[in-house]
Amino acid sequence: MYVRFQSPTPNARGTYPGVFGLVNSLAAQGLLSPGEEAFRRDVRLESADPGKVIYEDDDQIVVVPRPAG
Repeated sequence: MYVRFQSPTPNARGTYPGVFGLVNSLAAQGLLSPGEEAFRRDVRLESADPGKVIYEDDDQIVVVPRPAG
């Protein structure tokens, strides 16, 4: 099952931004508190082999992780 949280309202391009796109937009507008901005900057998940990419756009990537073990 795939669950994607997104804006209920389309952006100027007509797409519905996901959670990270929304947070990045708030940051670009200066609407995050200092603590929220610090958290946003600290939460950067990177991996050389994240798993199977099932969706990718300019703002986000969705991956099905590889099985543990």
